[in-house]
Amino acid sequence: MLSLQKAKAKAGIVKVPFGKTRDGQTVDLFVLTNSKGTVAKIMSYGATVTELWVADKDGTLADVCLGFDDLKGYQSPGNPFFGCVVGRYANRIAKGKFTLDGKEYKLAINNKPNTLHGGNKGFDKVVWKPAKLVEDGPLAVGFTYTSPDGEEGYPGKLDVAVTYELTEKNELRIIYSAKTDKATVVNLTNHAY
Repeated sequence: MLSLQKAKAKAGIVKVPFGKTRDGQTVDLFVLTNSKGTVAKIMSYGATVTELWVADKDGTLADVCLGFDDLKGYQSPGNPFFGCVVGRYANRIAKGKFTLDGKEYKLAINNKPNTLHGGNKGFDKVVWKPAKLVEDGPLAVGFTYTSPDGEEGYPGKLDVAVTYELTEKNELRIIYSAKTDKATVVNLTNHAY
């Protein structure tokens, strides 16, 4: 734990390297710090909240999010989806199949006998493209990902955007949008503990 006075950093957004995925993709970490000392750290792998430092009533800062210290932990089989964007579909799809407009779709099974949180390679396991940084008004970092038609068995190309805003009221807002080129299922959420 850290005292707020000791931890006061300049308000703004700083981008730092966080490592490379197993297949060599660069992962960046965006550190958002508001004028009150609250800090949100969000990485491009899984558009994941890795840390959220907030002060208690005595001004002592503590990280209130569970996570790992490095990218390797987030890529480990034991990661219970810490802090990531879950999708294409959060939760389970029974027996890995659904019917939409009279057509049955079979999905990747990763939670026998079901599909959990998007499948074998859900949105938590891809590197999202940083889309925007905003330093006037609420601090914000945005990410985009395009899920191609047929990825993990889901129909339709899906363009997804997520924006994290850190306000001066110490709120961390998460804003999602998704656009598809044909009928599909989508259920996005964040999996911070």
